[in-house]
Amino acid sequence: MHLVDRLACTNRLTTRHPLEKVLLAGGLLGTNIVVPPWPGALLVLGTMTAAAIGVARLPLREWFRVLSWPMGFLVAGSSVMALAVDPASAVVSVHPEGMQTAVLTSLRALAAVSCLAFLALTTPMADMGWLLSRAGIPQPIIEISFLTYRFTMLLVEMASNGVTAQKARLGWQGPWRAARAAHLLAAALLPRAIERARRLETGLTARGFTGALGVRQRDRLPPSSAGIAIVLGTVMLVATAGVLL
Repeated sequence: MHLVDRLACTNRLTTRHPLEKVLLAGGLLGTNIVVPPWPGALLVLGTMTAAAIGVARLPLREWFRVLSWPMGFLVAGSSVMALAVDPASAVVSVHPEGMQTAVLTSLRALAAVSCLAFLALTTPMADMGWLLSRAGIPQPIIEISFLTYRFTMLLVEMASNGVTAQKARLGWQGPWRAARAAHLLAAALLPRAIERARRLETGLTARGFTGALGVRQRDRLPPSSAGIAIVLGTVMLVATAGVLL
């Protein structure tokens, strides 16, 4: 979470209007759903990677680090599609058509994840809240999302500190110690999370919280016509290439 927040506030597209980035990520996400996975999903993934690294100047290592977590889940989940079970002999084998389906499904899902990762890594949370409010989203929903985002960061920080303390005491040496350390960490995080939530509620009440968090917004220029044209042109080009190739 800290990595995402840091990159979102320090890249070259941070100061760009959030509508331009939402149109790019949302347009390519829709394109990824409509066009065939090969080569459409590959084109979407490549375009998002080029935009993140070449335009936003996100570090290459951090970009693939963010994508590596969902990639692991996708590989583990889609690998089941490649298996075929013979009911008579109960033999499990790899089916060629199932393998193709698993690869294409993983590619399409990874391309969709890259669109969301690009939006998250280039747009600060405050800008997203402002854009949601302009889109007519009810204010309580936006405030709950802000509080959830902030509280998730606190939980990640507490878990990271707990793991560091356990490793300093050799708590993660070997599979059995690692499982026991993870169990103890989860048991310790629950009461601390509840206590943090109570302290947060008390602090908001003491500051006269009325259902809306005051966040200072910087002055924004309207979205650039050239930027919107480039975004729409990119989406149309990728969609056309995904259909024709």
